[in-house]
Amino acid sequence: MALPLDRKAYADCYEIFDRALASKKGVRVFRDTIEATTYLRNRLNKARALDKELNRRVYQPDHPLHGSSEYYKVSVRLSFVEEKGRWACELTKNDFTEADIEEIEPWGEEAHERIVADLAEFDLAEDQEIP
Repeated sequence: MALPLDRKAYADCYEIFDRALASKKGVRVFRDTIEATTYLRNRLNKARALDKELNRRVYQPDHPLHGSSEYYKVSVRLSFVEEKGRWACELTKNDFTEADIEEIEPWGEEAHERIVADLAEFDLAEDQEIP
């Protein structure tokens, strides 16, 4: 089914996004089936795209929101919450501190030697494909 193109059809989605942005880390919206959860995620993404398009028309090209949306600060993922036995759309804020980010260093000689030893333990050569 095609999603509506009218922003008014997504008032609930904008409310969910606003709650996620106002929260400390994000929010969950529960649904009973994976299909219903997927449909909600599709609606949330469409609402975000419509907001982006509106901002492209409202703001001048030099404005930070021109062709963008505040709602891109939130990631939308599906998850099954075991404790509740239900599916959820998780809207998490994309907030990171400097402490959350570190550069990935290239593997050193020590790591390479450990991998070669592990491969040898399983009788695999370095260039063999692992099944």
